Amino acid sequence: MAILLAVGYLAFHALVWEAESRYGQPILPLLLFINASLIPEKQTDLTLSKPRSRTFLLSGTLLIAVLVFAVWSKPLLSSKKMLVAGQRSQLSLQYKAKPTWISKNTTISQTVVLNHAATKLSISAPQKTHLYAQLVSIDDHRSYALIHKGSTLILHQKLASGKYKIVLTNKSTNQQKVELVSTQKFKLTPHPLVINQQHFKYRSLIYDFSYHV
Repeated sequence: MAILLAVGYLAFHALVWEAESRYGQPILPLLLFINASLIPEKQTDLTLSKPRSRTFLLSGTLLIAVLVFAVWSKPLLSSKKMLVAGQRSQLSLQYKAKPTWISKNTTISQTVVLNHAATKLSISAPQKTHLYAQLVSIDDHRSYALIHKGSTLILHQKLASGKYKIVLTNKSTNQQKVELVSTQKFKLTPHPLVINQQHFKYRSLIYDFSYHV
């Protein structure tokens, strides 16, 4: 029963939900229990029950090990990018951050320091929202415009290491939605979120800078 539970749990995350390493941690106590448990053997036929029970236990353990390897290695094998800097605290793509409405002529900015070169910037943004987004280099004052694709603001640009500022502006006449993360006295990033010159050190955009090989 424990083996079936473990196999079902891993198969669900590997095939249906998503494959991330943190989903393998809750199953470690169950794997220890399976290894430590002994299947009762019938005394009527000791010569047949021992090999069968051992084969069943070894086969189940091997199957679980293969599924664990598949869950943990899938992000590594499928990923072709290196994360340079980011703030993705909404845990996973299934849990959508609650959008925040901002009024017209509102500007949101956040400073990010890159310790390595990057080639792509992605910022989570609600679909059908109209925001003017740009990345400004604080070092050389260059600015790069982002484009809106689906639920992401994207910039494909070779960026040198240095200090940058993400700037989102609502230039429309209506309120627009933006994805922000807020916490209770817990800093998500070294630099605060700035909304119309007002600093919020416990709030942040949802973004990541990556370097594609």
